[in-house]
Amino acid sequence: MKSKSKLISIGYLFVPILLTLPLLLTAQPDTTGHHRMIKGLVNYRNELITRNPEGFQRLWQMEQLWKEPHQESVNDFVTNVVFANQLLGMSPVRILKKYLKYEPDFKLTHLLKEETIQAILENGAWMALLINGYLKPNPPFNINSETGLFEELSFYKIKNGMRLAELGAGDGTFSLLLTLAFDSLHVYVNDINPDAVQYSSLSINACKSCRPSNHFYCIQGKKKSTGLESVQLDKIIIRNSFHHFSNQPDMLAAIRQSLMPDGDLYITDPTIQPGKAPDCPKAMQPEEIRAVLSANGFVVLEEKQIKDWGWVMLHCKPK
Repeated sequence: MKSKSKLISIGYLFVPILLTLPLLLTAQPDTTGHHRMIKGLVNYRNELITRNPEGFQRLWQMEQLWKEPHQESVNDFVTNVVFANQLLGMSPVRILKKYLKYEPDFKLTHLLKEETIQAILENGAWMALLINGYLKPNPPFNINSETGLFEELSFYKIKNGMRLAELGAGDGTFSLLLTLAFDSLHVYVNDINPDAVQYSSLSINACKSCRPSNHFYCIQGKKKSTGLESVQLDKIIIRNSFHHFSNQPDMLAAIRQSLMPDGDLYITDPTIQPGKAPDCPKAMQPEEIRAVLSANGFVVLEEKQIKDWGWVMLHCKPK
C-alpha cells in the first residue's frame, strides 16, 4: 500500500505545475483557440487523473508500453485494442483471441495479455489523447505543445457560437476537445457506427472540463446520408474519414444540404507518401480528393500539409 500511495502522490505533483500554465497564457490575446486549447487540455488531463487515480497508476506502471523500443508497433496495438472495444464493442478476452488467431506473427507477444488489454481499456480517454499525439507518450503524459492539433485549429478558423459537425468522428475525441477551447458551440458528432456514436455520447457527457455553454448532438449517419440534412451548419469537418466513405458523391450532396450559404467544408485526410506504405489501403492522393470534390460541386480554396503526420488539409466551399 505504501508504494501505491507514493506513486499516486507523484502523479499529483504534476497537477499544480500544470495548473500554472494557463495563468502564463492569459496575458496574450488568442484568436485561434491555441492558448485556450492548452488550458482546456491541462484541465481535462487533471480531470482524468482525479477521476480514476488507480487507473492512472496502472497506466504509469505499464513499462512494457512506454519503454518498448518499437513505439510505432505499440501505437498500432493500442489503437487496434481501443478501436475494437470502443467502436466494435469487443471485450478484452475477445480482442486477445482475435490477436492470437489472426496475428500469429505479432512481434510484441509480451503485450498479448488480458490484464494489459484491460488496463489499456480502463484508460480509454487517456489512450485517445495519447494515440492522437495530444499528450506526450510517456509518464506523466504531459501536454504535447507541438501536436498538429494546433495547426488544425488555426486552419479551421472556428469561432465561439458556431454550429459545426464532425463527420466520421469515431470516438468523438476531437469534437470533445473543441469544447475545451470554445464557447457556445453547437457540435454535431456523426459516425456510421452505432457503437462509436454511443461511446462518443458517454465520453462527452462524462467530461467535466468542457465549457458548459457548449451543446453536443451525437448522430448516427448512413452510407449515403449524414443524418444532418435538416441542420444548417457553419462548418463541417471530416478528419481521417473521407477515404472511407463508400459513396462520396451522395455524402457530398448531403453535406451541401447542411451547409449555410457561406458555410465551409474541411477535409483532413492521410495521404499516400512517396516511398512509404500508406497507413490505410484506401488512402487517396490529394489530387484524387480534389477531383472528387470538383466533380461533385465543391471548390478547394486552401490546401495545407501537416508534414509530421503526412496528412493534407483542404478548405472547400460549394461552387
